[in-house]
Amino acid sequence: MEALQAFQILDLRIGRILKAEPHEKARKPS
Repeated sequence: MEALQAFQILDLRIGRILKAEPHEKARKPS
């Protein structure tokens, strides 16, 4: 169970990063 919880937390963090990257690029177009 602990491993599953850790994996879910990491998945949520990865999801947030993937969603945050496009927003940052949109704010600062290169």
